Amino acid sequence: MAKTTKIPANSLNLFINNSDEKVEQDIISLGNEINVKRKESRLALKVLLYNFYASGKKRVITPRDKKPFGSERYNPHGMGYKAYITALQGLLENGYIDQELGYKDKKTWDGVSTTSWAKRKLIQYFNDCQWSENPHWNFKYHTEYVLLRENVKRDRWDKRRKNDKLLDYKDSDYSIKLRKALKEYNELINQSQIQVIKTNKAGVESISREFNNLHLTRKFIQHASNTGEVLLSYGGRMYAPWCDLSSIQRKHIRINGNKTIELDLEASAINMVYLQMTGKRYPEGDPYHLEFEELGAEIPRESVKRLTNMMFNNETMKAAVMALESYFNPSDNFDDNRSQKDKKDMKAYNQMKNFISPSQLGQMILEKHQLIDKYFLQGKKVGDLILCYESDRVFEIIRRFTQENIPVLTVYDSFIVEEKHQDKLMELMDRMYPLSLV
Repeated sequence: MAKTTKIPANSLNLFINNSDEKVEQDIISLGNEINVKRKESRLALKVLLYNFYASGKKRVITPRDKKPFGSERYNPHGMGYKAYITALQGLLENGYIDQELGYKDKKTWDGVSTTSWAKRKLIQYFNDCQWSENPHWNFKYHTEYVLLRENVKRDRWDKRRKNDKLLDYKDSDYSIKLRKALKEYNELINQSQIQVIKTNKAGVESISREFNNLHLTRKFIQHASNTGEVLLSYGGRMYAPWCDLSSIQRKHIRINGNKTIELDLEASAINMVYLQMTGKRYPEGDPYHLEFEELGAEIPRESVKRLTNMMFNNETMKAAVMALESYFNPSDNFDDNRSQKDKKDMKAYNQMKNFISPSQLGQMILEKHQLIDKYFLQGKKVGDLILCYESDRVFEIIRRFTQENIPVLTVYDSFIVEEKHQDKLMELMDRMYPLSLV
């Protein structure tokens, strides 16, 4: 399949509005003409027409994947997916818009969205209706940075972006301050130049990828508290498009034309649990270091780390071990495009099982970390709580850099900054700051 060219396009603005009854009548008339007459479809037609009018001759991202637009917080017009497709198709089939279908690479899950744009016929319609002279437009592009999704099981090896159902929530002092901090971060990132550079055999550099018009959010997971109140205390990771790059590709990222360095938060999740329980990180070196006593050899660190995380997210040792086995040895029909490191870790895990069972390894982990044993084998809710501890720590470092107008990129628990900011990054990473929005 030939790849669609990535042409700049405006995102679909679900918040644009017009309060004039004449505009409503214009839309009803056009809906009758193109056979978009049902109330739900006409509402979707209104949202689309508003977007095409606001974008002029520019393209609009008009996704065709079966993904709901969300609750009122994210979708104030209440537009449904099926009605949206009906309205979009009506405009297309009647010659008012043109469209270029996107594509999705099933191996990398990279791709571009479907885009549409107004044809001369639609622009003439706007002129005839004198929309440009209407004073009742509200073009405010509201962007929600603090998202809440339903609680669903994830597959680590499934690279697809899930069609999460976004849920509404009641704003709190925390969500308001967090939204403000995320808005400031997005503004700084979008003012910065973020590029991936490639170099040919002759040493000539060129841009292989550039990141623009970003909308980075923190997405929390729904878990009700004991009182039934929904709290933004679970999950909360921030996904960015550079998360899909390999570690080798990320070495070629430049920020504002400058070379960068990537540093990881070592043992971030478990150290955040120790911080919650004891006020400081694990006190005896690497929390994932274990040895075969009889052999005097180290147990593969990645195996220890992964089983520790599985024990944070499952209710029984058996379930944690099954999850670990599935992680390292996916099903036979699995399309194995893992990195060489992942395959090396799998081989080390399988060799480990010749000397010690995963269940025995789990018991060793419990013995090593007795100080925090109440966090183990409590299920996904506790695992998502720990993930939020970690995500808060990551975001606090982002927030401190943003306050100094220094762009920083994150890949889950690692940070990418210009080389000149390495010392500052190392200092902030070492201090184990919890999130502070003051």
